[in-house]
Amino acid sequence: MTAPDAAAGGIGRLGRYLLVGSEKALRIPVGVLISGLGGSDRPAVMVRNVKTAKLSGPPAFGEVGSLASTGSLAPSISSNGSCLAFVAKGYNKVSGYFNDLQSGYLFVVRGSCARPPSGGGGPTVSAAKITPAVFPFRSRKGARIRFRLDRKATVTFLIERKAPGRKVGDKCRLPRPWNSGKPKCTKLIYIGRFTRKNLPAGTNVVRFKGQVGKKKLGPGSYRLRLRAADQIGNSRFVPLSFRLTRR
Repeated sequence: MTAPDAAAGGIGRLGRYLLVGSEKALRIPVGVLISGLGGSDRPAVMVRNVKTAKLSGPPAFGEVGSLASTGSLAPSISSNGSCLAFVAKGYNKVSGYFNDLQSGYLFVVRGSCARPPSGGGGPTVSAAKITPAVFPFRSRKGARIRFRLDRKATVTFLIERKAPGRKVGDKCRLPRPWNSGKPKCTKLIYIGRFTRKNLPAGTNVVRFKGQVGKKKLGPGSYRLRLRAADQIGNSRFVPLSFRLTRR
């Protein structure tokens, strides 16, 4: 993907959209041109072919009535008109549990788009570790999550419980009589999340007492995923495992 600039052939900045050859990337205040795209009252980005008038674009981000805080914006189309980059905030199947973070996305208009190069995007999380990785579920001390940020960012921690499962197609499902003969797998069940805002660059330590909000976790095996975000973008998920014992 290459961002449009003055040197790219056939590109011109026209008001609130970008024109690349026959493809036009738009940001519009109301996304009701095609059902399922944009949203009834949220900012949206779309791509329009100026020759055929065909519209395409990513799904709606955010709930109806949340114009001030959710939606899609800042469209940037590649020099061949195949890839649309934008930022968005709000829930849909793509953003999932991390819908409250403004993130960068890439929509494939046609063909395929290469993965954007690392660097120059969101913050980076490194050297992540939870200590101890095994502790009693009633422990007052709990554990410490240690990690390093390359710059100031907000970090979200997502907790999932590990449970026995059976592989059905490309999904891991809970055991049922009808899938008892399927291969075993580990089913991840979403429990909840918590956020620490505006953490500084460098090494950070977050105390974790085996609970999410007022929900106390019981004995068992869990996965913790952390992700950092700022106004530019977000990091990749960093997974950690821990186990809660009875004693």
